Amino acid sequence: MPVEQDSFMNGQDLTHRAEIDRTDSPTGRTAMTAMTATDTVNAFFEAFGARDIDRLLALITPDATWTIPGDPALVPWVGRRTGHDEIRVFFTELFKAAEPLAFEVQNMVEIGDQVLIPGRFAYRFQPSGLVLDDEFVMRFTVTDDGRVRAYQIFEDSLALARVYLGEAVSA
Repeated sequence: MPVEQDSFMNGQDLTHRAEIDRTDSPTGRTAMTAMTATDTVNAFFEAFGARDIDRLLALITPDATWTIPGDPALVPWVGRRTGHDEIRVFFTELFKAAEPLAFEVQNMVEIGDQVLIPGRFAYRFQPSGLVLDDEFVMRFTVTDDGRVRAYQIFEDSLALARVYLGEAVSA
């Protein structure tokens, strides 16, 4: 389900999105049941598509780990980060350097507290101006209270570094 640049992740048809059950409480207000791990990841993607770092961090535990393979001396947002301050730097650097062109979630598989997501993305990277179209698998680990405590992406980190640094790569 490719998404054009102007609507990156916004309006994405996530037919696998789980519905959140709502029940009436004795106080007359609507109460929400606990979010599933998939619900949390869907909320994460919505905030990511809006590039809303504060909303993203609200979905992440204060001691979370963020793992993106690669050499941070070459690509500023890769590497392992822990905690909100370091993860904020990740989002800031990524959003500054990567212009989203397409994003496709092929499936979401929830296994216990983890959600595995195979997919495909295309980004134009600055300062090179080159585009990387690549496949990925993301792994989110979600707490019982519906926040991400660990994130890892499996992608072609060599191709990412080469495109970011201005070296064309072949498909």
